Amino acid sequence: MTSTSSESPVRAGGLDVYTPGLIQVWYSDYTLNALKAAIIEAAPAKVACLSCPSLYFHDEAARWRDTFGLVNFEFDRRWESDPGFVFYDCYRPTEIAEQLHGQFDFIVADPPAINNRTLECYAATIKLLAARGAKIIFSTLENFDPTMQDLLGLSPQRFRPDLPGFALDGRWCFYTSFACRSLSQPNPVADAKREAAKLEEEDQEGYAELAAGFHQSQHEI
Repeated sequence: MTSTSSESPVRAGGLDVYTPGLIQVWYSDYTLNALKAAIIEAAPAKVACLSCPSLYFHDEAARWRDTFGLVNFEFDRRWESDPGFVFYDCYRPTEIAEQLHGQFDFIVADPPAINNRTLECYAATIKLLAARGAKIIFSTLENFDPTMQDLLGLSPQRFRPDLPGFALDGRWCFYTSFACRSLSQPNPVADAKREAAKLEEEDQEGYAELAAGFHQSQHEI
């Protein structure tokens, strides 16, 4: 997914630059460190990053993505020269090379929209890629508990992702298929933003207009 984060003027993978026409939102370093901790704790053999390049290109990723076999499934072809890049159109969810089927024991997904079609597409891709017993982290708008349970058997975690500069920051949630220490603790920054968002939601018309765009089918990173 995109933000105008002020954390660093230059980020690994060129994440200080955004591709026109795509919805691109990067996680904060604090959130990325929590995701990294979840991966290290699970010690997977191969990790699929679906529309989540900020995790793939996390500052220290160059030293650990080979260890855990990170693969960058992306629609944005600016990274196609990277050896871990796999072109991924989320609206063609089963167009995945057969040799990748059932190969990933850890999957992180960050869809570009929150309509049923998009979430179902990502769920279809995850089911293709997942090895038996794969651990899944799915990032989407809060209050999708029934949908996430129905699609993939996922439950919400206490840790909320922080998405600097994103209009719906504070309203996002991590859903997972497993218990995880790093995601069971609160994220103070995201929680503070959630409290502020509650005040904004009192203007129901403004909130509905803001969220409407994310109910449309669209691509992101």
